[in-house]
Amino acid sequence: MPSILDPSFAPPREPPFPPGTSPFRQKGNAYLGDLRYYDAVVRGGAEAVIGALPDDPHRAFARQKLRASEWYDAYPGAQLELAAARVRGVSFERHRRETGEWHAKEATRGIYGALLKFISNENVALWGPRISSLDFEFGRTDTRVVGEREVVASRRGIPRELVQWVVYASVGFCETALRLAGARDARVTVVDLAADGRLFGRDLARAELRLLWS
Repeated sequence: MPSILDPSFAPPREPPFPPGTSPFRQKGNAYLGDLRYYDAVVRGGAEAVIGALPDDPHRAFARQKLRASEWYDAYPGAQLELAAARVRGVSFERHRRETGEWHAKEATRGIYGALLKFISNENVALWGPRISSLDFEFGRTDTRVVGEREVVASRRGIPRELVQWVVYASVGFCETALRLAGARDARVTVVDLAADGRLFGRDLARAELRLLWS
């Protein structure tokens, strides 16, 4: 199995599409959540992160009026996260995992928080990866129980160069959701990475995650 640390899974310094033109999209709600996260943890807030983007087109994209329910090019989101990690002075992996953790905590302040009191840890493990992928228009996520306190999630159709961006945040989100639901020793690991065809001229990948708890 290739390692997720392989540079080909990392966001490119020069994205393959001009900002705003990629057919791979994410929800405006995800962008807005990330900007709130920057305001909470980055010195200088979201504006400091936007200022650290590589060029004017990316900065213009990030400063546009985003609507929560609309879909936007996903590649600038990866560039924002690279810039945020640099501004924070942490690794991209740590930053994305902490971003996922923050999104999970924010989600549980609403209706999901009430649901956690009534559903099993297994159901949280089954639905967590799907919830964390609802903001992506591309690909799909399937989950299945494979053992006692063990669930496997398969995320398909991820552009290869966005794998780290997607997976690191999903790991942070799912581990935190399980902990908030009362699971002990919650941990999520990448157990498989494989090619998953091509779309719009980009190589796609499938990432398989294993969710365990006690």
